[in-house]
Amino acid sequence: MKKGSLEKTISDMVRRLEAARASDTNGDSMSASPAGSDCPLKDIEAFMPVDPVLASLHKEYLEANANHKKLARQNGFNDPMTEIAADMLDSARSAMQTRLIELQESRELEVQEALVRRLRARKAEQEASQVRARIAKRAKDKENDTLFWFSVLCWLMDRTLIATQKTLSAANDFALVAVVSGKEVAAA
Repeated sequence: MKKGSLEKTISDMVRRLEAARASDTNGDSMSASPAGSDCPLKDIEAFMPVDPVLASLHKEYLEANANHKKLARQNGFNDPMTEIAADMLDSARSAMQTRLIELQESRELEVQEALVRRLRARKAEQEASQVRARIAKRAKDKENDTLFWFSVLCWLMDRTLIATQKTLSAANDFALVAVVSGKEVAAA
């Protein structure tokens, strides 16, 4: 390998690296995707109002990004302070990504918990419906039992009344015979 071509390759790589850093620093990386392709802006915007930790991390990210841009303009990309600012920017981006992942996982857990709660509620409603059906059946059975026993009581009362009428009729006939016989005995 020639010495000139090696130097040319290295300088091309350095230029590409600086161009990549410049495009990352000059473009507001928050507007596209602050934490890379895994972290769309809409997710950050959705969670920031309800999560103060993410909002704080987002603020730190914006400050680190502004500081990095400022140092890159003042000192260039090869300056140690700019490199430290780039590391702080990466750190802030990573912290924001981590928090967003935690929030997304907790949201997934909440969705699963809501599904479990819905299934439990449906099962409880089915069980309550079964209990109500059993209670209604018992009430109907009790009503039927009451009607049955009332019918038996009426039948027994009817039989008792018939037997009583026969007994009273026989006693009445006996009394009539005794009265008629007694008048005949007294008249004779």
